[in-house]
Amino acid sequence: MDKSNKELAVDLAKSALMAMAQMSQNNMHKPLSGDDVENILKSCYSAVCSLDERE
Repeated sequence: MDKSNKELAVDLAKSALMAMAQMSQNNMHKPLSGDDVENILKSCYSAVCSLDERE
């Protein structure tokens, strides 16, 4: 069964957040706000949807 664009966007956002956490593991950084997470999800969803438009 194929994943929906929303499910793909969540997977992409999760991977991006994991990569960000790994890259900044040794550096002090402020926690992400709810708005930050929402913006990341919106960006990922937009990117996934734009792939459909290219077909």
